[in-house]
Amino acid sequence: MDWKISLDRYLTSPPDDGFDDWAESVMESHTDLFYDANSHWLSGAQYDKWLVKCFDEKNLSPKETAQLIERAHRLYQLKKCPTCNKEHELPLHNCPYAEEINNDSEKMCNCCQNCIQECMNDI
Repeated sequence: MDWKISLDRYLTSPPDDGFDDWAESVMESHTDLFYDANSHWLSGAQYDKWLVKCFDEKNLSPKETAQLIERAHRLYQLKKCPTCNKEHELPLHNCPYAEEINNDSEKMCNCCQNCIQECMNDI
């Protein structure tokens, strides 16, 4: 075999380590709800970092990886108020608006203190 041809082939095509097929399986393993709500985020750098870490260091199955990423994304999003989009450290709590207006004591929210106060004033 001609070593120049072998070297060319090696340098122009990435090694098949299984990552691409595995990453595609992870993408297919996400729930439809998560995929639809976060499709823009799934093509970003943060998602790519999490994928590489799960593949290289954790050796997780595609299904386990999808579940872990969805859970981590939810936790990551909890630090932002969904109303004003500012970062805060308030944990999940019963939504005062849903509780008072819709009589729904099950609904949880993670609004910041300012938005909770505005919500209470609206009620």
